[in-house]
Amino acid sequence: MSVPSSGTVAGHGQTSLPRPGSVPRWLTAEIVRQTPVYAGLAKLWTERARTVPGVADPEWQRLVSYRALMEETEIALTALRPHRAPDVLPPRRPVPAARPARLEA
Repeated sequence: MSVPSSGTVAGHGQTSLPRPGSVPRWLTAEIVRQTPVYAGLAKLWTERARTVPGVADPEWQRLVSYRALMEETEIALTALRPHRAPDVLPPRRPVPAARPARLEA
């Protein structure tokens, strides 16, 4: 499974997600010079696909997405009414995929 490059946050549109191994944009040379320990930790966390302060978390983006909401709703409705699940659930429609983020130079 590939790592998404962007995601949709409920009510906030497209949000770029960090790629594993990339350095966050806000980590400038000046910040690295002033705070080498924190800059090193931020780089390490990014390489390991961990949460970095100030950077969107891919797992959280996935959990709050419309797709996850629809999947969880369908599972819950099926569990609540297993004998009537096909009658209660609307026909399944494909959920549109997230649009790729535009790379800014």
